[in-house]
Amino acid sequence: MCTHGGVYLFQLMDFYSCSGMALLWVCFFQTVVIGWVFGADKFSDCVEQMTGVRPNMFWILCWKYFAPAIMFSVFMFYVMSYQAVTYGKDYIYPAWAEGLGLCLSFSSMIWVPVYAIYYLATQPGTVLQNLRIGLTPNITLRPEAREAQKLQKKKLGDAVSMLNMIDKKKAGMKVSESGVGLLNRNESEFELGQD
Repeated sequence: MCTHGGVYLFQLMDFYSCSGMALLWVCFFQTVVIGWVFGADKFSDCVEQMTGVRPNMFWILCWKYFAPAIMFSVFMFYVMSYQAVTYGKDYIYPAWAEGLGLCLSFSSMIWVPVYAIYYLATQPGTVLQNLRIGLTPNITLRPEAREAQKLQKKKLGDAVSMLNMIDKKKAGMKVSESGVGLLNRNESEFELGQD
């Protein structure tokens, strides 16, 4: 990079390896895996587990539909409107440099299908069984997360039992036809519904 041709090499690497085709390719497959293979609902559960807040429907739609569609569209537009890299307006890179740049892009793009084929071929079982196993997430909760989940269920159970107790108290209250609670001379409002 510190020679006279260094800026040309930098432009070539910037155009082909750091942005554009390779980045869109990797992001597209990552988004598809999160939205469809792992599942947007499971991913929402993980986000809720980490942050305490469940993502709303907008994010689920983005993970499943909007982001992959936009990335695929931009990738296809990029491929269809591809032009060779230039430095400034007057220098056009030679064909060998163009080939080198495309090899740079493909060197990061090729690993998505290569690893999928490697996984399917090297695991025990048939290719279809390996595909099914490979597309099924293998997630186990950390011990702290299991405890937090149990605590959350206990809190939910406590809240439900509290609501049931309130409903029972309301059931014991004397109500007029207009829906207004009636008090007898010997009862206070705190004694309503208590035996």
